[in-house]
Order: sequence, then C-alpha cells, then structure tokens
Amino acid sequence: MGKKKAAAKAAEPKSRNNENKKGEGNKAVEKKAPKAKAKWVASPKNKGDQNKEFIPKKEAPVKSGNQKNNDDKENPEIKALREELRERRKNLGMLKSPIRTGYLAILVSRDYAVYIWQFLLSSLVIKLLVIPGVAAWIASKFYLQDLHRAPSSCAQPQDAGSLWILEIYAKEAGWWILLGVLSSVGFGTGLHSGVMFLFPHIMKAVFAAESCQTLNGLVTMYQHPCKLDCSATSGGPEEITFLAIFLRVCGACMLWGIGTAIGELPPYAVSKAARLAGREDEDYQQELEDAKSKSNPISVMKVWTISFTEKYGFWGVLVLSAWPNAAFDMCGMCCGYLLMPFWTFFIATTIGKGFIKVNGQAVFFILLFGKNFFKSVILPIGKSIGGVIALTGMNIEVDIFLSNQRDKIIKVFEKQARYSVEKLFGNSSALDKTKLTELYESFGTPEEIEQIVDRVISGWDANADGKLTKSEIEGAVSSTDNKISLGSMDPKASSWAGMLWELFIIGLVVFFLVSIIDQLTAAKQQELDDETIKQKMKDGKKKK
Repeated sequence: MGKKKAAAKAAEPKSRNNENKKGEGNKAVEKKAPKAKAKWVASPKNKGDQNKEFIPKKEAPVKSGNQKNNDDKENPEIKALREELRERRKNLGMLKSPIRTGYLAILVSRDYAVYIWQFLLSSLVIKLLVIPGVAAWIASKFYLQDLHRAPSSCAQPQDAGSLWILEIYAKEAGWWILLGVLSSVGFGTGLHSGVMFLFPHIMKAVFAAESCQTLNGLVTMYQHPCKLDCSATSGGPEEITFLAIFLRVCGACMLWGIGTAIGELPPYAVSKAARLAGREDEDYQQELEDAKSKSNPISVMKVWTISFTEKYGFWGVLVLSAWPNAAFDMCGMCCGYLLMPFWTFFIATTIGKGFIKVNGQAVFFILLFGKNFFKSVILPIGKSIGGVIALTGMNIEVDIFLSNQRDKIIKVFEKQARYSVEKLFGNSSALDKTKLTELYESFGTPEEIEQIVDRVISGWDANADGKLTKSEIEGAVSSTDNKISLGSMDPKASSWAGMLWELFIIGLVVFFLVSIIDQLTAAKQQELDDETIKQKMKDGKKKK
C-alpha cells in the first residue's frame, strides 16, 4: 500500500506538469493567432492611429471577395445563382429594361420618401426652425408686401424691400449650388455649367468693372435684375484692383464649388451602402479591374487615385479634389468602399473643390479677361518664356500667341453670354440698328456684323419699323433660364443654334436623370438579389 501511494504521489506532479505543458501549448497556439485590428484599409503601408477611425466598433465584418469565392466553391448552386443574378443586372436600365427599371425606381423613391419623412418627424431643427420659417415667409408675402418690393429702377437699387433682397440672396445661392451639382453629378458625366455659366459670368463682371470704371454700387449677382448695370454705380472713376474684382465673384465661385462637392456624393454613397450591406460594389470593382488592365493616362490616374486615397485618407481626398481631376469619381467610390466617414469625405471634398480649386480658376479667369491684368501679368510671363525659347535658336512670340488665344476665348464666351431682356434693352424701349451694332461688335468684321444686324432686324421686326421691341423678341428667350443670347437672335443661327441649345440642355438633364436612375435601381436590384441568395442559403440549410 505504501509503495502504491508513493507511486501515485510521484505520478501526480508529472501529470500536472503535462497539463501545464498542454495549457502552455494551447496559449502558444492562441498567441499565434493575433487579434484582427480594425483598419479602414487592408494595406500594410498604412500606419498610425488615424487609420483606425474608418470602421465603427459595432460594425459587422464584411466578407471579402475571396471569402465569397470560397463559399461559392463549397456551394455550386449558390455560385450559379449569383452569376445568373449578376447577368440579369447587366440588362437593367431605362433603355434596356424600362418596365423593371421603372418599378425599381418606384421602390427607391418609396424608400427615400420614407427616410425623408422619418427625418422630418424626428428633426427638431425642421420642427422648430424650418417649418415655422417657411410658414412665416409665405405669410409675409400676403401681409408684408412692402418688404417684398423690387427696386423701382437700377439707378435706385436701395428702394428694394429687405425681404426681397433676402430672397434674391437665397435664389443666387440656390442657383450656383444647383449648377455645381449638375457639373459633377451623374457618375462620371456632368453638365459643363462652369464653361456655360460661371466663367462667362466672371468675364462679364470683369468687363463691367472696366467699362463702368468703378465697383462702387455695381451689382454682380447673377439673379439680380440690375446685374452689371453701370447705372446702379455711384461716385466717380476709381482704380479697379484685382482683389476688388475677386471679392465680387468669389462668392458665386465658392457656392458653385460647394455644389460640385455635393455632386460627388452619389458615387461615395452607393459604394458605401453596398459595402455596409455586406456585398461587393460591382461598379467599383469593375472600374478598378478595367483601369488595371489598361495603360492609358486616365486608367493609370484612376489606379493612382485609389492608391493615394488609401494611403493618405482625409488629406488625400483634399489634394485630389483641389484640381481638375477627371478620375475623382474613383476617389469617391474608393472612399465609400473603404467606409470613410461621411463628414471626413465631404469636408475634404468641399475644401478642395469649393475653396481651393474654384478660387484658383477665378484667379486665372480674372487675369485672363481683365485687360490691365493680362497686360501686367500674363504678357510679361509670355515674353519671358519667348526669350528663353529664343536662346535655343527658335523665334516664337509667345506673348502675341497668348493675346490671340485670349481674343478667341473672349469671343467664345461672349457668344455664350446670356442676358435678361431688361438688361439687353436697358433704359431703351426698342433696339435700333445702332444699338444692335454695338451689341454684336465682337461677332466678326464690320461687314459681318452689318450682315448679322440686318438679319436680326428682318427676322424679328414684326411691324417693319426698323426697331425691335421686347414683345417682338420673346421667341428668342430661353425657357431654361428666361434669358437670351445674342446668337439666338440671329435667324441664320437661331434656326438651328437656338434649337440645338434647348435640345442640348434638355438632353443633358435627361441623361443625368437616366444615369442616376440606372445607378440607384442597379443598387436596389443588387440589394434584392442579396436577399434572394440569403433566403436560398437558409432553405438549403433547412433541407440538410
């Protein structure tokens, strides 16, 4: 018995040691599997605590493409179903499948309507400020009409009521923001509203300041009825400085730039919604694969844009948005796919587009259109460049080349410039041949201008008195912005140019709407397809 007890005691520590060793072995195994750290980019290049902010702590992990492929290999039926649904989605679109796309558009509209309604019901700002403010504004239209009074004339703009002025500022802000949105929205397409509206507006502001010889009282708001009218100015001639003109146009420029930042949100939102739903963003993946398979400059830029965004986050987005970047849509899709917080993306994009890029463009066009600025800044630079080139033995007059190009650009913008009927007529009740000749002075040689004026008078002068009244040229007024361009008054051009302008605007708007509908309905269909796949997987597990 004593020997057995001794043997048991001797064996006891050995068993404990073995258990301890097993426990240590298990710990060692556990140590070999380090805990996954939350990062916004699965890249070894990213370092620092700032990269950990992009995935919320409570967020469910998203399956990678490899994990999905492994699941598909284990279940061929699911893989076949996913491929079938993917092929069906390729046939979606207003042109390919209008009935199905229309149905999905109704579902998307319903979802957004429910979301907006819930937001309105839950927002204290809407309840306490917006709704009472709108109600008070409508009531003031009936009971405080004197405060909504427009100015009696451009010579006395101070006669306007305070609420009328406030309304003009609201219209001005809404106008430029809307044009900015149209410039960048559309998933890779956009209305060139900068070339069509903003840059000509800068040009006209510069020309008006130089012709009026003062900025004191000069109205530079696009929606104001006395826009760029010298009769609204006061005081004598003064020096027109670059800073003074810049301050007059930078407000419209920055509002337009903020609109372009808002227009960049759809690619970001669609890509982020897809990633949060636990599925791949096929548009993003397809764009990335196509870019990697090509070697053209745009594709290379897209790949570089994604890499730069992954590496630098907020500052990367700011830098990429601060210059005319044709591949910025990829940046928005990349940020959405990487789950970058909304405000991080939007603030960076707004600073880059709404403050840095657009103000740089404003500086360029002020220097380009301003006669004195061009002579004192651009031409000396051109002469210096020409002198450097002359050292190589080539005689290239860069300053003359720049002057000729400037004249061509100004003529293009002047032809696109749009006027209200009141601005076109000024204080006159009719436009005679002399006034029309002044309006068309930049449209060609004196002989060409005379021919244009004769065509305009013969085409619009209904009573054959040699003058044009406001009622006679109503047909030349555009229905898009209630303004008129000089080119549309020329019967030779208006027969096709005016029609083409209207069709161009309508076509672009329709194209934008179709593009947005196609993208949103494709995302909705992918969401429905994911639900179908999940239900199929559940049914398969029940059968097992």
